[in-house]
Amino acid sequence: MTAITHRFIPLIRKRFTGFSNWTKDQNFKSIGIAMEAYWLRFIIVSCLSPVFLIIPAFMFKLATEPFSVLGYLLGTVLLIPWLLIPTLFIQNITNHSKTGKVLSLLYLSLMVLIFILWLIFI
Repeated sequence: MTAITHRFIPLIRKRFTGFSNWTKDQNFKSIGIAMEAYWLRFIIVSCLSPVFLIIPAFMFKLATEPFSVLGYLLGTVLLIPWLLIPTLFIQNITNHSKTGKVLSLLYLSLMVLIFILWLIFI
């Protein structure tokens, strides 16, 4: 087992050197400071957004006729704040850092996935 491990360790080090450099460049201390200051607000916003995404999903489901553009427009108008506000809040508390932008894009993609799931389950 030791011989196999010694063969794979140089390969792993060579393969993942870019990842080790990437983690050194990130400033996770600013995220810790921001979460320490805004933890309650962040929990409220991040937990209520997926629940309130049911309202625009319900509006999309009600617009079933071919000419119900008003239903889709209203659903889109109701969807934008629940996607935009948490994303901008994450970027604001992380001072628009690279890590904050990545986290906000991950959260935005999670919210879009939850919206699609609401559309399927309704």
